[in-house]
Amino acid sequence: MPDYRTLEQFFCEALNLKSPPVAISFLDQAPAGIEKFEGSEPSGCSFWRLAGEGRVFYTVPSDHYNCPVGSLLEEAALSAGLGANLPLLARPTCMAIPAAIAQGVVTSAGCIGNRVYANLGDDELYSAIPGSVLQSIADALRTVLPANSALARYHQGRREQLSTA
Repeated sequence: MPDYRTLEQFFCEALNLKSPPVAISFLDQAPAGIEKFEGSEPSGCSFWRLAGEGRVFYTVPSDHYNCPVGSLLEEAALSAGLGANLPLLARPTCMAIPAAIAQGVVTSAGCIGNRVYANLGDDELYSAIPGSVLQSIADALRTVLPANSALARYHQGRREQLSTA
């Protein structure tokens, strides 16, 4: 089993994340030792904000029913077999979770409800990554990040050298 705390620290530092990654699991029964969420939120993705603030809890399907897009449109599209496979997901934001489970890493710009409820800045977006591939992604980042850093220095120098305006 991967060391998720170490992976969380790595992703936060390597990607200079403003908020920690949030873990989501789909279980057949309530997890032992975890409190059930009490209260209400305007959408299922609002729970991401709460988890990003450090809260640990579980929800049940009815906790997500306040979202008019996620609990109505997406369910209908999936039932009809008409769910789209898009390179950048927009709304509903929660669609990123089943898309990632089915297809791997996906990116979502977030729907307007999610952006408001989760306090997502205009310069932020989501990447949904299945837990089973986190270590592989971390390993790849250890190669990609230094390479991009070197390329950034090269291109900055090249811009200074070739730009005349």
